[in-house]
Amino acid sequence: MTKVEIVKLSNSDLVSGLKLRVSQEKELVTQVIYFLAEVQKRRLFFEYGYSSLFQFCMKELGYTEAESQLRINAMRVILEIPEVKDKLACGSLSLTSLSQAQSYFREKDKSNNSLQKSEKLCILERLENKSTRECERELIGLSPQKPLPKEKTRIITETHVQVTLNISNEVVVKLERLKSLLSHKNSNMTQSELIEELADMALQKLSPTAKFNNKAKSAEIEATKSADKVTPNKSQDSKHASLPSKRSVIREVWIRDQERCSYVDPKTQKRCESQYKLELDHIHPKALGGPETKDNLRLLCKAHNQWAAIQIFGHKKMEKYLNRGFVKSKIQPQ
Repeated sequence: MTKVEIVKLSNSDLVSGLKLRVSQEKELVTQVIYFLAEVQKRRLFFEYGYSSLFQFCMKELGYTEAESQLRINAMRVILEIPEVKDKLACGSLSLTSLSQAQSYFREKDKSNNSLQKSEKLCILERLENKSTRECERELIGLSPQKPLPKEKTRIITETHVQVTLNISNEVVVKLERLKSLLSHKNSNMTQSELIEELADMALQKLSPTAKFNNKAKSAEIEATKSADKVTPNKSQDSKHASLPSKRSVIREVWIRDQERCSYVDPKTQKRCESQYKLELDHIHPKALGGPETKDNLRLLCKAHNQWAAIQIFGHKKMEKYLNRGFVKSKIQPQ
């Protein structure tokens, strides 16, 4: 129906037409949740070049971060408690209330106080036909301790963001101690300057390419120092000596793939580029005789590494490993 046609409707037809579309909207929301659940089950977001369903929702479906999280949280509740589906369809529970409940359930899991399905269902019943604020108040009342404010990131300029964190008193003491240790570099270090300094130090230590470069420099210095002391062994197998070491091969792979997941969607040519939980993968599996060569190695995020294993070995064989968080390759070479 066009805008011109809507303007011509009588008051009663306008309201009845609106109610009809609201009902259809609620049904569509429920269908979207089930479509997402099937995408999750098939892990189709891997195939499309995304490392998570969250990324798929934002970049492939066009949802905002908040919209994506609402739908994913609601999907997880409905998958665990199918009885909730009808309540979402009729409107007694909204996406927001389901998402709030899922966040509460997750916090209980983190604190080793996981709830039974029957307990979760009782909580959801208490959230029916309540506003967002009323649901929040209800969930706070169920918590023995006052919940901490959510961590937030807000863009304030083109070059800066404002980050709100919740940290313990012990962490504050540690940060002050670090400021003291770094005071020779900056005697009036701000919190943001401290974080930047710690980030640089951590990346220098943890980044595989940085570690490789540091080791290469150290090896070069040692080689220069001992050059006059070492007598070349003419009987050394020159062919063996020319073979690259495993460490140098892995270093080349990390540099070539730019410390990012190298999976590319064959249809859209979109690269994943995730830097989260990177793993070294054998294109032709090591279990099937794949060599430790640069051309047979690549970086994949854990999600796409598992996806690649499923394509080769099948979901049935891989399922037991996926369920226990199996990692097919070491994340970072030492």
